[in-house]
Amino acid sequence: MALSVTLLTDDMLHKSVSEYVYGLPCVQSLTSYFDLHVPSGENEYTFADRMVDELICNFLFRRHTLLAELERLTRQGWYLCEGFNTAPMLTSLVVGLYRGLPRWELNGWSEAEYIDMQGYPSLIEESLLVPNEFALAS
Repeated sequence: MALSVTLLTDDMLHKSVSEYVYGLPCVQSLTSYFDLHVPSGENEYTFADRMVDELICNFLFRRHTLLAELERLTRQGWYLCEGFNTAPMLTSLVVGLYRGLPRWELNGWSEAEYIDMQGYPSLIEESLLVPNEFALAS
């Protein structure tokens, strides 16, 4: 059994967990998207933060799957399909958030970081996001 060593970056050493997570580019991009798409009747100052908080909590603490969260957003009225084979912005940002958050099962690394380090295939199935005839080549 090989011993693995996890190196902490300066960002990880000098920031709180919430500062680190909310400073991730995937979180900032999704917050910007929701800032630009506030539904009428919602509070313009808190809507984006509330939506991103809910997604982060559902992914990190409630262990929701990516597909469950995409379905929840659809039930809330968010339009996730723009065309027959084009990936919409919101879906791409939610997938980016899912892949960019630190994961317990990966020793605190995000899926994207883990794939870069190990060269392993993605933990989520691309064919579940895109119809089979348009599935991304592995």
